[in-house]
Amino acid sequence: MTLAHMLLATALLAAAPATGVVNPQPSAKPAAFFAGPARVGQTVTYRISTTSAAEPQTAPVVTTLAIAWKTGGKLVAHLAGSAASALIPLTRDADGRLAPSSSTTSDPDLKAALDALNRPAQLALALSGSDHAQTTLRVVPPAPAGSPSPNPVVVPITVDLVNSTEDNATLMADGTSRPLGEPGARGHRGGGGGFPGGGGGWHGGERSGREGAPNLPTIEVAEEAQFNGAGMLTQESYRETITTKSSSGTTSVERTVSIELVP
Repeated sequence: MTLAHMLLATALLAAAPATGVVNPQPSAKPAAFFAGPARVGQTVTYRISTTSAAEPQTAPVVTTLAIAWKTGGKLVAHLAGSAASALIPLTRDADGRLAPSSSTTSDPDLKAALDALNRPAQLALALSGSDHAQTTLRVVPPAPAGSPSPNPVVVPITVDLVNSTEDNATLMADGTSRPLGEPGARGHRGGGGGFPGGGGGWHGGERSGREGAPNLPTIEVAEEAQFNGAGMLTQESYRETITTKSSSGTTSVERTVSIELVP
């Protein structure tokens, strides 16, 4: 991580109000790595492609989301295909997390897009000025037909900043869960763990798996993300493979997410 990124993150965390939620201001961005525009007057558009099936040839679901930083420190989002006037106000926390400013906004496409955009920056947050860290990620396995959504599985993750210059930075992360009774899950390049104080899907200090859960799946996660010199997300490739054993055999489902900054 460059010295400029480290100083920026330290200054912003020290200045954050007690609520932890701020609207971006012209003189400051959120955490050192983030999704969305880097300055007032800028609009960035992301193309998010998602696949989720047992067959890797499944056609992706593509969502295009534009985020604009308006004068006065306001962020607004627009989903491609919706009415031109359908602008959704957003907040961006001091840690870089994007969210609708209204709790009544429930568009599933917007939620999925923001979840995807938030993941790289939240993984980068675990680095906390270092080039290597351990954290955890909650992954929800797919539900069998006619069944409710299963509880999330906690996957220990190793995060590395493998390249950081004034112009760009590359983040790589991976990890594997293990069912209880097997050796503890560890990131491919290190041990388990996590960082305290995470919110939403990012929690530290939890065990991999769930007590008493039958047929607990094994989940493998891998991610590579690119950020530009301002710390803004420009590209991401994410893959999770969920393998479940049962009396009828072993099944694997792969889910992929690809994020591209549209020129």
